[in-house]
Amino acid sequence: KEVWEDKIKTQGEATVACQLLQDPLSGQQRMFDVKNIQEYEIRPETLNVYILVDPARSKKKNSAKTGIVVLGVDYNLNKYLLDGFNHQMDLRERWERTAMLYHKWRTAIGIQNCYVGYEAFGAQADLDYFYEQMRTPTQGGSFPIEELAWPSDGEGSKVDRIQRLGPDMRAHKFFVPYLTKDDALTAVQRRFLS
Repeated sequence: KEVWEDKIKTQGEATVACQLLQDPLSGQQRMFDVKNIQEYEIRPETLNVYILVDPARSKKKNSAKTGIVVLGVDYNLNKYLLDGFNHQMDLRERWERTAMLYHKWRTAIGIQNCYVGYEAFGAQADLDYFYEQMRTPTQGGSFPIEELAWPSDGEGSKVDRIQRLGPDMRAHKFFVPYLTKDDALTAVQRRFLS
């Protein structure tokens, strides 16, 4: 029983259903179980930060949204959702938001390293503009951007990348912020702010 539960935990229910049970339909469950989502009130003291950008190229009403996510990774490889954006943005907005997040998190207390990754598909025009903006004295200096070659289908596609979060979710190693209001802070949050 322990071995079976470990297989489900490490391989995921969909993989177990398809490969071990030979019943792909039983793998139609949702990708993540809400019970596995962990919350944090205060981020760890020391983190490496990764800013990942998946740009959408249009602001039309029904077009995709640009996703910019800021993830922190601690010494134990726990992942923390720290910040980000998810809405339609033009090129200038993508630049402003990416640069703002980089400068915010690069200088945050306890951040050891800050990296920016940008989806490579169609990114050349965006990155040319970004590097031009970085040469402008008012933009606060340049920073390196790593192009991320994410395939649109097959191995490494968006669905595959999302499913790679499964083991971290099931192992309770992926954390999202504890939602609270300024007038309803927890005791830990009040102590941290004082």
